[in-house]
Amino acid sequence: MKNIILNPESFIKGKIVETIFELMFEENHQYVVIRNGYEYKTPELAQSLSHPDYRETIAYLRNAPDFVLISREGKGAYLVEVKFRSNIDMEKLIETATGLNAKYGQSYIFLATHDKFYFESCKDIMDNHSITKELPIEMVPKELQEKYMKLLNEFIVAYKKP
Repeated sequence: MKNIILNPESFIKGKIVETIFELMFEENHQYVVIRNGYEYKTPELAQSLSHPDYRETIAYLRNAPDFVLISREGKGAYLVEVKFRSNIDMEKLIETATGLNAKYGQSYIFLATHDKFYFESCKDIMDNHSITKELPIEMVPKELQEKYMKLLNEFIVAYKKP
């Protein structure tokens, strides 16, 4: 059974932002970056989507955060969901944060917009009903963030509808 992509533009934007996230953190060398999607880790599971005995497990894995970041200096590990939004729909973002927090406990959202990168715990997003914490320069230096923001905008603008 093949997955049908209902909104290819959103899918492509999502993959661009995931790639930006991955490359930015890898280039900084402070974190081990692990793709957490089941389609990357266990293709066998992805092929078993229709098997009734595996549905619950696959649903759990399918909705898992996109990445695991592990500090090379032992300062923590993060489950991270990566998102891009031209316009932040706070209601949907809170819904995403609530779902991730309920299923996976302490997890984070990395949100890319056209002008900022945000990085905040799902719990804080739920408690404050907003996302306000920009990606700390201690995690990724400002120059590196600027480099990848420029790339993000070059690629995302290329995919805007006429």
